[in-house]
Amino acid sequence: MTQLSVEDLTIDIEGKRLVDQVLFDVQPGEFIGLVGPNGSGKSSLLRAIYRVLKPDAGRVVHLGDDVWKLSARDAARRTAVVAQERMGEFDFSVRELVQMGRTPHKRLLDGDSPADHAIVERCLAEVGMSHCATRSFLTLSGGEKQRVLVARALAQQALFLVLDEPTNHLDIRHQLELLALIRRLKTTTLAALHDLSLAARYCDRLLLIHAGRLLASGAPADVLTAERIRQAYGVQATISHSAGRLRIEFDLAG
Repeated sequence: MTQLSVEDLTIDIEGKRLVDQVLFDVQPGEFIGLVGPNGSGKSSLLRAIYRVLKPDAGRVVHLGDDVWKLSARDAARRTAVVAQERMGEFDFSVRELVQMGRTPHKRLLDGDSPADHAIVERCLAEVGMSHCATRSFLTLSGGEKQRVLVARALAQQALFLVLDEPTNHLDIRHQLELLALIRRLKTTTLAALHDLSLAARYCDRLLLIHAGRLLASGAPADVLTAERIRQAYGVQATISHSAGRLRIEFDLAG
């Protein structure tokens, strides 16, 4: 069964069309990269998928159900999110923040069980933040905060993971480690990514969005052509293949 379907999704804000009849499917276990220039509609599309920005037309269907008709709790059990927006500046410890990922699985006034604690510790270890478990979230660097937020999403144990620029604020090593982790987990994932080379390296498929419309969809080598990159980003691209990987160099378009 298709895990997620985006059906002719359209979003208008203050008379401007941000997402224009976007249509695609995500299959179980896929790691899909959403790429495109700033202002192309990537974040707006993701917000409609995780129920923050209601579409003006079209549907988002998860396992046969319109996500906008699910209860908040049911939606949170199905989809975990790492968004660009930071949470409020509350002084939680790293462990406490990751424990919040267990909330959709609890009833009112339920405490944390030994199983919950084990999940939290495993997720902290997976993102390399066990050594910071007792530190205040506010004392972390931007990259450390990003890894903790990914750990919280993993603790949610949802069927579908949405990431909006998850490698922002990360150095090169942690970018590689995070994307390798996401791929290794095999959780169905849709991630907006800025770096085209990393997207090509780690994603099964790419969706290239430009001016709110889906310009191309498919394997990275099929989507990231010189002509499509020029059309979407306004730059010249030289594309080569080395050791089975796509390598892209950019220059300003003439």
